[in-house]
Amino acid sequence: MDTTINRSPLSQTQLGIFLDCMRRDVDSYHIPNLFRMGKNIDAERLAEALNKVISKHPVIYARIETDDDGNPVMYSDKNNFRRVKVEDISDAEFEALRHRLIEPFQIIGGNLSVIRVFRTESGVWLFTDYHHVISDGASQTGFLHSCDIAYRGEEPPEEGISGFEVAIREAEGRAGEEYNAAKRWYEEMFGGTDTEGKVYADVKGDKESYDSRRIFLPLASDELKGGAPLCYAAMGVVLGAFMHKNEVAYTTVTHGRKGRATDHTFCMMVKTQPVRCVMEKGMTIDGLVRKMKEQLIGCRRNDLFSFAEVAALTGITSEILFAYQGHFLDIPQIGGEPVVM
Repeated sequence: MDTTINRSPLSQTQLGIFLDCMRRDVDSYHIPNLFRMGKNIDAERLAEALNKVISKHPVIYARIETDDDGNPVMYSDKNNFRRVKVEDISDAEFEALRHRLIEPFQIIGGNLSVIRVFRTESGVWLFTDYHHVISDGASQTGFLHSCDIAYRGEEPPEEGISGFEVAIREAEGRAGEEYNAAKRWYEEMFGGTDTEGKVYADVKGDKESYDSRRIFLPLASDELKGGAPLCYAAMGVVLGAFMHKNEVAYTTVTHGRKGRATDHTFCMMVKTQPVRCVMEKGMTIDGLVRKMKEQLIGCRRNDLFSFAEVAALTGITSEILFAYQGHFLDIPQIGGEPVVM
């Protein structure tokens, strides 16, 4: 990670969130978590581990300002780094406080993260809240894993590239031929997508139901069983059954990370991408899953073309969104004890 880079434009994903926050007052972009630590966790040691990890992720203490042209820019300043300190509080006081821990973020000029450690008579609690413009699920999972490493007295991993570098590289890519190639790929893959139709419910008497159909997907190849392509194909088949169509379009979200360099990057990198599922006559389930796999790989390779641009080009909307993110449900241990949400 180049530690001299501490300023960048917002990525396309971040910009979408920022503009939504500017249009309306929203609380939906908070990502709060309250963790109860194991009974043997030392609060002071946990706070020091947190501070060590935070120091390696400058986006955690970044802020957003506007430049002379009115464009939002993200910057990091060491003065924004607020060290985590243990807050001693009674169980009764904490019970009264826990429902008031979430406070509105100020999207321009304000801190975009809150990390606090509470010590009560009955245990130790960790509260984190990040604005979605700087964080995502992979960031938070990686942050907790790094805290466990630091708590054990080891050196937590460095970022391969920072969130600032990610945004800068995206901006550079969008200014060149790579962006034009991505646009052409989307035009070829999604041009002419059938976006008409609606989801029809099953009607039983005076009640409507969407859960009455079972779809069986017989796979011949073991290599295609499990994973995202199979799930996306299944979603397409089920959606087609409810829409009475052989071609459907919907959206999904991906973690947006490419290569090992972003494994430990703390930043909002999630991307919305379209899915086009065409069930051609005579196509096997294996063939459909392979088509989904090729399409998903292509979307990731060409993600310089933003979803907002895809929507304008194709008419595909995020009204129907299917997310496959089971691998983010992993809750790590800290200090050899499970963390309880």
